[in-house]
Amino acid sequence: MKTAEQRLLEQEQEIRNLRKQNTTLKEKLSALDEKAILFDTMIELAEKEYKIYMQKNADAK
Repeated sequence: MKTAEQRLLEQEQEIRNLRKQNTTLKEKLSALDEKAILFDTMIELAEKEYKIYMQKNADAK
């Protein structure tokens, strides 16, 4: 049986781990957002340059 102090220490450690994970996930999300913007920009430039529509139609089936 764990003491109240042991449970508190475990919870504090879990909070630290979750905060670290949260920071990592935010950094990954930010990088993915930047990547998506770059890809969209590349597609737009290619469409203007080559006059070819390349974006996928979401409504197409």
